[in-house]
Amino acid sequence: IQEWISACKATVQPCASFEHSAPLTQMVLLGNVALLSGEPIEWDNEKMQITNVPEANQWVKPTYRKGWEIRL
Repeated sequence: IQEWISACKATVQPCASFEHSAPLTQMVLLGNVALLSGEPIEWDNEKMQITNVPEANQWVKPTYRKGWEIRL
């Protein structure tokens, strides 16, 4: 908790920065998608999609019901 408070006050850099944790999280989540698809997947980071198993992209960017969309 103290590290988080210090990072908010900009007095120290946190031990786990987003430069490290974001790619690590992405890798773990894509591992879950590979398990769901039952096949090895190839990821295009720029397009944010799976290139070799197109049907697995349903777990990357789901389709939401009308009225429940996420607006960015």
